[in-house]
Amino acid sequence: MPLGGEVTVRAMNETIGSVKNCQLKAGDYIKIVIEDHGRGIPPEKLARIFDPYFTTKPEGSGLGLASVYSIVRRHGGVVEVSSITGVGSSFTIRLPATSCMRLDGEVIGAGAELIGNGRILIMDDEEIIRDVVTEILEFVGFDVETCIDGNKAVEHFRSARERNVPFDAVILDLTVPGGMGGKETAERILEIDSSAVLIVSSGYSNDPVVANFRQYGFSGAVPKPFTADSLARELERMLNRRGGNFSNAG
Repeated sequence: MPLGGEVTVRAMNETIGSVKNCQLKAGDYIKIVIEDHGRGIPPEKLARIFDPYFTTKPEGSGLGLASVYSIVRRHGGVVEVSSITGVGSSFTIRLPATSCMRLDGEVIGAGAELIGNGRILIMDDEEIIRDVVTEILEFVGFDVETCIDGNKAVEHFRSARERNVPFDAVILDLTVPGGMGGKETAERILEIDSSAVLIVSSGYSNDPVVANFRQYGFSGAVPKPFTADSLARELERMLNRRGGNFSNAG
């Protein structure tokens, strides 16, 4: 919304009965509706907005909505869009509801606190992901450097070794539009150091590189979207195998 405006987010319970040709099974769902009052999406482009790499923005990557679609579908839900040019767009997400109840004050995912030390390099073309991962890993205790594509990652990796401050692990985004992605980057880094700890990250968990990461030289994989805990524990598993840059507290 270049001229400003409001984004409305609504959530509600919804029960869907048995309807012929419905994309969803009968049952209880959470319905989430996000509406803006922006430029809208032209009708000829509306059918393609969930396609990987398709974008209506000059600076866009075309992976945001594709990732949303993939994530929602993997959780048994659907995402739909309607839009009017010059008026705005509305996205509706439906996800299966759970009947499990959580008591007030109950802590989810409590466990031993992870404390890490060492240096991590993050390569991702999305600034928000670089920022979030940096915050997660710095909170755990790592020193973090970031870059936007594979060529920069190779430069950072080589420079760090020459300065005798090598990285303990490198997290590589698999797909970088217009740049060198994780697969080729891993090959070039392994030419520099065959023992490098490399972790592939992608929003497409069924990609053969993610599903068979060891065949491509990676030590581990972190499907997007990942939680702080899943990322930290994958690093713990990788680095403890090499002698341990993690400890448990609490």
